[in-house]
Amino acid sequence: LLEMKRRADARDGTTPAHLNKGGKVASKWAENLVEAIDRSRATTLERFLFALGIQHVGESTAKALATWFGDLELIRRLPWPLFKRVPDVGGEVARSIGHFLDQPGNQQVIDDLLARGVRVTDTHAPTAKLREGLDLATLLAELEIPKVTRIRAEQLGNAFANAQALADAPVHHFVSAGLPAESANSLAGWLGMPGNTDLLLKCAAAIDTLLEAVPETGPVSVGPLDGKTVVLTGGLSSMTRDEAGARLEALGAKIAGSVSKKTSLVVAGEAAGSKLAKAEELGIEVWDEARLLDFLGQYP
Repeated sequence: LLEMKRRADARDGTTPAHLNKGGKVASKWAENLVEAIDRSRATTLERFLFALGIQHVGESTAKALATWFGDLELIRRLPWPLFKRVPDVGGEVARSIGHFLDQPGNQQVIDDLLARGVRVTDTHAPTAKLREGLDLATLLAELEIPKVTRIRAEQLGNAFANAQALADAPVHHFVSAGLPAESANSLAGWLGMPGNTDLLLKCAAAIDTLLEAVPETGPVSVGPLDGKTVVLTGGLSSMTRDEAGARLEALGAKIAGSVSKKTSLVVAGEAAGSKLAKAEELGIEVWDEARLLDFLGQYP
């Protein structure tokens, strides 16, 4: 590669003067070029995921996926309902990620990038917080099965040992578990639709994989915003939104790019638009810049 570069420069008359001595490539220039090429192949998981161009996956969602799952090989094999374990990832975004990763052509693109030397440099174990929702009841609730609410999902989770047992059960066993006939029939109908039982079992297998990968315990967070999802909108006069986001993340917050029912707090600066309106519509707490600065001032 370096020799090709030298010949091209010599042909075009663009070889730097300090490289023309005896036709030798100066070692410093060569080292810099190699380092630049190498850096272009090394990236973080967050940047890799964002660069894939998955619909609805902006920088904040890519960062959250990288933080919670930590491993490209794990993420690319997960079925869509499990992406809802990440704060602020709802059904629409989870389905979009799953749809993208279900396409063989997209998986081939990932394979090709890795084969050409692209490296994810910050792979790590999934966060221990994932353990909180890796169970049958949570899975059933997040599969968005009609008439199967969180309460019904918990009844099923208590009644069946695993997903396979539920998939094999006749409808009257769902009633015995406590479901009303309408919910029981809806679940049976959902399981009877093409692909749904396979999705349930694939999710269950993925949960087993995650449980093996997730640490039993993680570092105890003492941040005042731990577990809270914050959205920043509008302009701030005292700092950039990126700077404000970094300060809030250091205090335990997860910064999201859109407002949803999972949002804990919205910081609204000047000319805040639709995100502020949606926050008010959903009854989400809203801070102005003065309130933000007062809060940050307590944690210098």
